[in-house]
Amino acid sequence: MKRSALVWLVILAALTIGALVLALVQVLHQAVRQGETRRAATAANTAAFWSCHSSHNRALRDGCLAQLDLPSGVPAGANATPPGQHVVAVDLAAPISGQ
Repeated sequence: MKRSALVWLVILAALTIGALVLALVQVLHQAVRQGETRRAATAANTAAFWSCHSSHNRALRDGCLAQLDLPSGVPAGANATPPGQHVVAVDLAAPISGQ
């Protein structure tokens, strides 16, 4: 292999590695930005939720929650499992049998 061909191969490899590193940096930057946006939205939603719940008047509280499109209160069967969902309890202290 000629020396000039080897130099071009090294340059091509370096450019390829640089492009891959740049792409990885962009993906990570977008992931961090999305995480920050999600955290801010969750914090704003939580603050609004607790602000609504601080009202002592039930009608005002329910109206505030309706504007936020959140549930107004805890339903009577709040501890019941919603339809289509299953609760699985795992005892970590018990050994797992092969049956």
